[in-house]
Amino acid sequence: MDELEAYIKTLELSKNDSKIMSFEMPFRKSRQVSLQSGSETDKDEAFMNYKALDSFVSGISKQKQEDVLNSMLLAQRAAQKAFPNRDQVKDWYEKYFEVLSKIGWTMEQHNFKNFETDSSIFEIEKAILGIISAALTGNQLAIVVKTLEALKSLNDNDSRFVAFEKNTHGLNEGSFQLGMATENNGAVAVTLSAFLLKTDNRIKKILFFKSGKDETRMDYYLTKMTLLESKFDQARPFILKKLNDDIDDYISNLDI
Repeated sequence: MDELEAYIKTLELSKNDSKIMSFEMPFRKSRQVSLQSGSETDKDEAFMNYKALDSFVSGISKQKQEDVLNSMLLAQRAAQKAFPNRDQVKDWYEKYFEVLSKIGWTMEQHNFKNFETDSSIFEIEKAILGIISAALTGNQLAIVVKTLEALKSLNDNDSRFVAFEKNTHGLNEGSFQLGMATENNGAVAVTLSAFLLKTDNRIKKILFFKSGKDETRMDYYLTKMTLLESKFDQARPFILKKLNDDIDDYISNLDI
């Protein structure tokens, strides 16, 4: 057993999370086909991936979409198992990045910063779009906006919405991620942002939460990650084996 296989095999993953259930998952029937064909998608895509919303520009193959989604799911569940309490969120992210770096992702520095606004009203949707806009092209930002709109359009009783809410926040604190995946010369890169929210008020619909600015604090990071395919090709079968049969229970398509 080599070092990479041993690392993945010994990872402990969270269980009993609020899974996405009862919806047909986009890759369940197409996984083996995509592994063989690597066919490109002809439209922008977005997925709810446990605690994250991951978006993809058109032209990225299903295989590479799977690689992004599965590696981030693995990292999230390993971090959740190691640091399940909400007051351990900074440790959670250190574990998250550790896993990603081990399985083939390289990344820029990722330090949390405090978000500050001159407005008397704190609106998280406006805040996150303002933060990520400097790192994205106009088209990429438009895809993220469509992804947020797709989530906003879900009924409050939709199991995807319910699961995302339960996975990302408690009564007055929460954490979530946004990923924007692109491809250049065959290399997949993700602009990844994460947000930590603490407030004196009750959180409902975390991505669209509003409050007085003095009642809420938000920390965030923004980083760029690139997938080294030569390393990930070795990790892929072990990741799939580790995630096993419930891999699709955590990932659901959002129609954007």
